[in-house]
Amino acid sequence: MKTSKIKTVRNIGRIRTLLVTLSVAVCLATLMGCGNTSPEAVRKAAEQGLAKAQLKLGSMYYDGDGVPQDYLEAEKWWRKVAEQGLSIAQYNLGFMYANGEGVAKDGAEAVKWYRKAAEQGDGLALYSLGVMYAEGGDGLPQDAAEAVKWYRKAAEQGYAPCLVHPRREVQLWPWCA
Repeated sequence: MKTSKIKTVRNIGRIRTLLVTLSVAVCLATLMGCGNTSPEAVRKAAEQGLAKAQLKLGSMYYDGDGVPQDYLEAEKWWRKVAEQGLSIAQYNLGFMYANGEGVAKDGAEAVKWYRKAAEQGDGLALYSLGVMYAEGGDGLPQDAAEAVKWYRKAAEQGYAPCLVHPRREVQLWPWCA
């Protein structure tokens, strides 16, 4: 009986150690709820390859949140995440290329990144492809049929019309009153 109690205590100790280790890992991986989302902590996690930290650091540089606004740094960090397949970072790169923020304005490159995000069902990327084809320019032909195709796909993904774009603060759907 004595050996059984010792094994139980050891197992409980191992479980506690595992839970503490898991809690620390989750805390570092998400950068949420740990009380330390300082630019230094986020950068350290981003440099270690954590995708969420890279996305956060890119956003911090884009918005000038805790660091000087720097579109080049935002692009650098978002590209790392976009190349890992995260649709929000792919959309962000598309937006930067569509608007020439931190990169040369390049419609074809914007479409490339929007398509990558759209392939994952990102409603804003689907909609943005519609805008790119509706407006044309920057090396892209204006194509109303292609624009409607992408607008429909956005609607099929549940992307609600008449939303306010978080970056531009304008209505996204042109026919909304």
